[in-house]
Amino acid sequence: MKPIRISGWSSFSHLGCGLRDAQSAYSGMPQFKPNPWRAELSGPAISMLERVQREPRFKYLDRTVVMAIAAARMLDRQETNTAVLIGSSRGATGAWEQAHMRLLGGSRLHGRTSPVTTLGNISSWVAQDLALDGLASCHSMTCSSFHHSLIHAIALLQSGMSESVIAGASEAPLTDFTHAQMSAMRITSQAEDSSEFPCWPGNRQRNSMVLGEAACLTKLDLIDSPSRVGTIRGIGVAMEPIDHPISISPEGTALERAMSRAIASAECEPLDIDAVVLHAPGTVLGDTAELSAIQSIFGSPLPQLLSSKWRTGHCLAASGGLSLELALIACQDGVSPYQHFGFDLPQRKGPIKKVLVNATGFGGNAISLLVTP
Repeated sequence: MKPIRISGWSSFSHLGCGLRDAQSAYSGMPQFKPNPWRAELSGPAISMLERVQREPRFKYLDRTVVMAIAAARMLDRQETNTAVLIGSSRGATGAWEQAHMRLLGGSRLHGRTSPVTTLGNISSWVAQDLALDGLASCHSMTCSSFHHSLIHAIALLQSGMSESVIAGASEAPLTDFTHAQMSAMRITSQAEDSSEFPCWPGNRQRNSMVLGEAACLTKLDLIDSPSRVGTIRGIGVAMEPIDHPISISPEGTALERAMSRAIASAECEPLDIDAVVLHAPGTVLGDTAELSAIQSIFGSPLPQLLSSKWRTGHCLAASGGLSLELALIACQDGVSPYQHFGFDLPQRKGPIKKVLVNATGFGGNAISLLVTP
């Protein structure tokens, strides 16, 4: 495939704002909130979010939308025909739940309820705030939504339908209802305190998923620019048969195919890959399946195995963005940021220049990106 340039990057998460904050944050330990464990925005991310929320026209927008607006403002000024593609697993989670609670309590809903609880108002408000008049679209492919935004953006660029695209995902799922759904699946962390390290990707003994919130946006172009922070050189997508809504094959069939296709589309070989950023949300079944898929491709020793979730929690649709952020940092520095945990498998050593970034979602879908500096 033709290389796609990542000419802009912005992020809001438990790590802070952007690549520099994330790079320094990986040297420290997460400050997850307990009962239930969660990874909230921190530091400058909160300040920037509050500034946007104080603007009158954004007063009633969901946190997911406001986070995306704040992240988009961190990007360089855009041409008016720049397209906007933003994914979200759950959309306007908090606004929807609050409106439903008012209805159950017998209160009358406001006329704005319908437009501010739709998935589509994320991209449309970002486009409005940046004064863009091109395509603005939202979609949901659960936890792989960020990756799917990028693939749709690549299709727009390579077809000539757009010259530049803002693509990414935003998720603010830290609500009682969402936590209850995760607890019902028995996949959330049961750590009693932070000394047990709540989220441990790749731990095949116990589930340890921690929910987080984040917004991650990229600016993608075909033409190189001085602002480039990375390059997408390969993409791979796959589906596998499922027999219930949250099933995944023990072999990680879809992930294995997605990674193989990403490597092939970049005209590379498995030995060319220096590192893999795993989806690995901290669930025994999912993490074990992904490790099995990686082993089937690379044998032993494996490329370096990385994860962002020990530090950010699982931010659903935006989790792929934080994984890409980790890959960009590793590519820029040539080495992995500090990883508190360790996958108990032999791994190659050496500089990092080619990285696979994985994502999966409910429904049996998997997607992998191959990125370089």
